[in-house]
Amino acid sequence: MSGKSIKEMLEKIEMEKSMKISREREEDKKIFEIREKARQEYLKRNKMYENISYNQNLNSVSSGGRAKGISKIYVYITNGEPGEITSFYKQDYLDYILNNHSDLYLYKTENTIYFEDVFKLQSLYDLLIEYTAQESSSKYTFGVGTRLKDLESSKIFFKIENNTNIEYSKKIIEFTLIEQITPQSELDNPGSSEDGSIGYIVTYSDWLEDSSIDVISDLNDIQNKFDNTNFDIRTVDGPFEEIL
Repeated sequence: MSGKSIKEMLEKIEMEKSMKISREREEDKKIFEIREKARQEYLKRNKMYENISYNQNLNSVSSGGRAKGISKIYVYITNGEPGEITSFYKQDYLDYILNNHSDLYLYKTENTIYFEDVFKLQSLYDLLIEYTAQESSSKYTFGVGTRLKDLESSKIFFKIENNTNIEYSKKIIEFTLIEQITPQSELDNPGSSEDGSIGYIVTYSDWLEDSSIDVISDLNDIQNKFDNTNFDIRTVDGPFEEIL
């Protein structure tokens, strides 16, 4: 092979690499714009709630009454491009998988399941997704822009056990229990959930085991690692404090 053809080949590889980076940046830019729009809408709505609560408290004080405490909740907002969805999982489906496939994990505590490696973890996760689809005819999903109340009282962690010190076990998945606020009928691209649905969403994932939260540009690497498309990454913004 001539030196010229090698040079051309290297230039082609470099060009393809640059194009790939440009595409990924464009995708990240679109996602950022969608998230920013959702964030601005949230801030606008939250400011309105703050003003209402503030005025109510002033009226209470001025009329001789005592100011009432302000009730707060924490809210996640699903993100992504139009038409994309965020999956969630019912407690009893998760319990069923854990109770019937204990061979895939080492042991569990009150809110943490410990695995030998990430591949067994993914095998169990795959069963959870398949079982959910089987039992519900379609996966439980939320459309982009769905507001979800963080129930706070319950989180579940999937971790890779550290044999030396369990406190240093690597967190791969964090599930957070939420309650749906936004009816899917209000969305242009709704999910399949019923109003007021309660279930677990992924609020942290590290499928690549690099101690950083997965992002959209990691999806190809994750799929190649497991040769499987049955996994979820975090597709929500928040939690945001919201005044009732």
